[in-house]
Amino acid sequence: MVCSTAAAVNKLPGKHCCSKNWHGSSSSKEANIIQEGFQISVAMYGAKYSKVFGDGDSNVYKTLLDSRPYDELQVEKLEYQNHLFRNFCLKLKNIVRDSKAGPIILRKCVGKNIFCLRISIISATAHLKK
Repeated sequence: MVCSTAAAVNKLPGKHCCSKNWHGSSSSKEANIIQEGFQISVAMYGAKYSKVFGDGDSNVYKTLLDSRPYDELQVEKLEYQNHLFRNFCLKLKNIVRDSKAGPIILRKCVGKNIFCLRISIISATAHLKK
């Protein structure tokens, strides 16, 4: 808080015990932490991670790809099903709200059937896993 208050008035903070250890945005913090974990995994654990589970945030995966933690291995991104289905439904809801997405009658039809479409995608995914 001392650092933030001083920065707001363009002054140097007074002497204090500072616990601030990050100077970027919160989204870049997440990406940086994961990137660092991949980069030190061989030294710390003798392990290379070939996959990363994500929540649909492409920033983390892009940071990993750009850093190339393992020269000979490209990390693969997997998404949690719940996030995948939630994002699917959110995108459909955005289409329903967007007047440029098509005629109102079609958008209303999509809006009424979002839940059914989600169930269909879940069933298809379960079928493909077998």
